[in-house]
Amino acid sequence: MELITRIADKYLIRKENIERAWVRALHHLPETLAGGDPLDILEFSTAHGAMLEIWRAAGHRVRGTDWDGWPDDYAKSPARKDWLDAMLAETHDNPRAETNRGWVYQPIIEATGLDVDLFDAGARPYPYRDKSYDVVCCYQALEAYAPPAEWPGIVGEFCRIARQSVVVGFNPPPRGLREDAEHFHQQHAAFETLRTLEAYGLKAVFLEFGETNAGFHPTALKLMAVPGAKEGPAMPAANASQVKQTGPKGDTFYKARARNYETRRKKQDWWHVEQEEMKSLLFGLPRGLSVVDIPFGTGRFVPYYKEFGYTITGLDVSQDMFDAAREALGPLFDECTCVTGDAAELPFDDAGFDLVVSTRFLRDIVTFSQAKAILAEMARVTSRYAILQLGENPDGEIEIGPDDVMGGALSRASVDALLAGFGFRVLERRLVKSAPEVGEVYHILCEKTDL
Repeated sequence: MELITRIADKYLIRKENIERAWVRALHHLPETLAGGDPLDILEFSTAHGAMLEIWRAAGHRVRGTDWDGWPDDYAKSPARKDWLDAMLAETHDNPRAETNRGWVYQPIIEATGLDVDLFDAGARPYPYRDKSYDVVCCYQALEAYAPPAEWPGIVGEFCRIARQSVVVGFNPPPRGLREDAEHFHQQHAAFETLRTLEAYGLKAVFLEFGETNAGFHPTALKLMAVPGAKEGPAMPAANASQVKQTGPKGDTFYKARARNYETRRKKQDWWHVEQEEMKSLLFGLPRGLSVVDIPFGTGRFVPYYKEFGYTITGLDVSQDMFDAAREALGPLFDECTCVTGDAAELPFDDAGFDLVVSTRFLRDIVTFSQAKAILAEMARVTSRYAILQLGENPDGEIEIGPDDVMGGALSRASVDALLAGFGFRVLERRLVKSAPEVGEVYHILCEKTDL
């Protein structure tokens, strides 16, 4: 028994675990214990699984996540290592997976028959589809996923998955950092963002504080689905009345501008949001597609295409951009078919690709009339899907002519109608930028339809 208690007795004393989990559920998610229809509940960093065991007993459909990367020195003595090996080898009577020394809670989870997915929650996007669970919760684990600056993005990812509510429980400040002024300010900034967070239709409804041996500090955050809450990642809202229309940037990406393109763009916060949201959209599509990326630029999405088994073609009007892509991608560039050409006259067969991807192009590089011609060509060469970056005016519409750029002038209804005119049906939007001067910018996933 001594060895067992040394491995973290709070996870092995079931009565105490259940009591603690019951209090949390009653306090933060009472709606899950009030009867009614069964809910789909996902818990991040499940550990001993007591929360899920309670919700399962209440009739809900539950699933957990955990990490299987505990290092060998987690067991701090030879005797403890021997005990852990024996426990994993001999005591799990309801195997869910092969014995995994890095997953210290495996015997407990298997004994309770819970379903738990193993992955590193510090890496996003998470492997769950949008709005696939009613409730998502994560207790006393966020601090292990990432530094405070990344917490709002992680909670935003929880909101992407959740239909109704998200609850996050916080650990007390670590003992070694309680007097660290820099860490305090980082956490303070994160909590200030979290307490007013809006993402994917959910909005923060309370940030709870409590007192522990570490003092007075935030203990829990809850977000709920609220009418009018912002869609997409959490970002400052745009005032459409301030949206500015500019001229087309045109065919200008040559020489030094091509060479420096990615270095300059990576300094933009929304570049990284674009990357995250593109990977998430691609994750939801079938594997092994053929994709054409227009304009290819520096091939910024090629690592994602490769990860998902795509056959990759890129088109760009600038050979200098292909030279920059070769430098940026290294050996991956040689796995792409790169074609120099005009997006308004694509040198490809009808329905020659499963997917067309186009970002930072239709919205402000070309005029409205050119964009229409390019959309017609994109619709011609794709047989199934398109991911197109377009801007929207959230509060109305600005009149534009054929020689103006679209920018953020069109309303959502007008954007949908424009796409429908070329046989595209909108499946999903991901907000990647929102600012007064540009309106709202989205990655828009479309499905090809018969006109």
